[in-house]
Amino acid sequence: MDDWVAAASCSSPSLGPAGAVAYVSDRDGSPRLWVRDATGAGRVLDTGPGQVRSVAWSPDGAWMACVVAPGGGEHTEVRVVRPDGSGLRRLAGGWHPAASLHSSTGSEAGAASAAGLGRWTPDGGALAICESVRSGLTHALLVDPATGRREHLAVGQALAICDIDGDAVAGYRLLLRDGPRGARRLILVDCGTGRVQPLLAGVGMVGLGRFGPPGAAAAGTILYLLSDAGRERAALVAVTLGDDGTRLAAEVVAARDDADLERFALLPAGIPGGLAGLMPAGVAPGIGGGAPAAVLAWNVDGRTVLDLVDLGSGDRLELPPLPRDVAGSLLVRDGGRGLLLALVGSTVPGELWTYDFVSASAGYRCLVSDAPTAFPAPALASVADLEANTDADPDGGRGTEAVLPAPRPRTRLVRPVLHRLRAHDGLMLSGWLYRPPGEPGPCPTLLFFHGGPEAQERPTFAPLFQALVTRGIAVFAPNVRGSAGYGRSFAGADDHARRFDGIADVASCVRYLVDAGLADGGRVGVAGRSYGGYLTLAALVTYPELFSVGVDICGMVDFATFFAHTEPWIAGPALTKYGDPVHDAALLRDLSPLHRMDRLAAPLLVVHGGNDTNVPVFEAEQTVAAATARGVDCRYLLFEGEGHEIMGLANRTVFIRETVEWVSAHLLESRRLQTRPLESVAEPMVPQQAVEMPSEFEIEIT
Repeated sequence: MDDWVAAASCSSPSLGPAGAVAYVSDRDGSPRLWVRDATGAGRVLDTGPGQVRSVAWSPDGAWMACVVAPGGGEHTEVRVVRPDGSGLRRLAGGWHPAASLHSSTGSEAGAASAAGLGRWTPDGGALAICESVRSGLTHALLVDPATGRREHLAVGQALAICDIDGDAVAGYRLLLRDGPRGARRLILVDCGTGRVQPLLAGVGMVGLGRFGPPGAAAAGTILYLLSDAGRERAALVAVTLGDDGTRLAAEVVAARDDADLERFALLPAGIPGGLAGLMPAGVAPGIGGGAPAAVLAWNVDGRTVLDLVDLGSGDRLELPPLPRDVAGSLLVRDGGRGLLLALVGSTVPGELWTYDFVSASAGYRCLVSDAPTAFPAPALASVADLEANTDADPDGGRGTEAVLPAPRPRTRLVRPVLHRLRAHDGLMLSGWLYRPPGEPGPCPTLLFFHGGPEAQERPTFAPLFQALVTRGIAVFAPNVRGSAGYGRSFAGADDHARRFDGIADVASCVRYLVDAGLADGGRVGVAGRSYGGYLTLAALVTYPELFSVGVDICGMVDFATFFAHTEPWIAGPALTKYGDPVHDAALLRDLSPLHRMDRLAAPLLVVHGGNDTNVPVFEAEQTVAAATARGVDCRYLLFEGEGHEIMGLANRTVFIRETVEWVSAHLLESRRLQTRPLESVAEPMVPQQAVEMPSEFEIEIT
């Protein structure tokens, strides 16, 4: 199991020249920039100190831009480096020792900022970047990678650069997402004239976009937007602009009532040779041919489903099922002949895969995987298909629960089953149940809540869950109200005062598991990360009778101190989600677990990154102090060199091992003597020794 706890992951691929691919991998202990050439040989590029988050190769192949988090914190930098490792320089973000260079962005001497990647210009000569500064605003910049010269383009709240069009002579146009959480809009900025054009009526939860191919419109410009503005579900919308920039039309190209569109990739010239040999009978023969098309990635109950859509007719063809559950990246390669995908599954960490449109026999192929190969085909505790549990009775009872197979030799990993349940007010919730194979009857169970809250629990690789299952502890990972993936109404159902209903959802999950005979009501724990850590603390003080143990990972305990100490570019956009710390002070106090810690009863493990400025360490310190004053068994695990996520493989291994020991000690009553006793300490325990890591492997599957 230790091999899988420390399993490395690949993510954020970017296509380079001659079949090369840049990507992020933590195979050598920390997320770094790797390059794989056409022969399959891989090498790491030095990008300086810090964890690499994402990468973008320039269209001309001359530069690679990456987001780096020094110390794993929120003061991210955009750096560039040439493919041969030369020319490393910082373009934006991080600490500004002097004001003169960055005065155009409102940065001040001695102030920190956070930078994020936008898009390279079509010719690769400049990089559009977003930089968030102490004022709380985000600036869009155009930066020369060779000289670092910066040109200011736009400013707004929580800006994100979706696309850039044009050139230095004719001028650039920016497609931007602007606005706070839950109220985002897509806008077009003409950098030459300064004109700002809203592209859709109203605001939405999500927003992405791309400029359509030249000549796609008889006149003017077509933009393809991913948005839920004015809709319940995110869809693909085509917006036509006149030559003067006036919006002429907005038409939905593709939408589903049961799923959100989460990403798309354009095929400006369709697919070379078309898809005639791959299409089932009855599909329009033009789809995928010379006409512009797009590949759509739908989020269907947490799993990714790919479609190919003809942008003219709207005809759609569902592509073969993915070999893994979730796609994190979707890129078009080889001039439209295929795709490059970053995939992850519930039993496999992140990998890079390709898909070939033209050859029906090629299909999906694994390009890069760092999964352990000591047992390349581990025995899986496979439960029935997703559909086997979709008929489970949400109003109580076990319905048609999937039947677990008998334990098999060398069973190591389990696939989760999707369960649906009713909340206290009738709202439909769901969650993924990881259950020890062959364990009859109710199990000791840990509820684990994701962050956000606008994130989503999906069947992705979770070593902590798998490690707990090997101890005989089931894990239920719910999507309570406020989660993404189930439409705008659901995502906004916990805003402001409705957050009390989100806390009540925790009790609804426990009630469902116990009533269905899945969980032992006397051995239930609760844990979560970031917002999930907040929800954990809120549940522990609201329903102390339900839980035997808790784990708070980077969670906030008091909204007042969170807003006072988090980064200003995080605080501002969060007002629409949580409330205003001044005008809604009374509400936020009532929602803050800190003011009800006298009700805390369960033993509590508090985990935090020493460089976390998203949810500052002060939140953990307050939690530990209040729990200790209450006399509760409390342990504090602080990871120096980590931020809002525990990313280093050595630290992550320590975190998982210690969390499993803590939870096991309090949920496995009959096995208490088999676990190492954990002391309650007032001061943080900081891991000092690196954990010996297993051998890493890279495999290519053909």
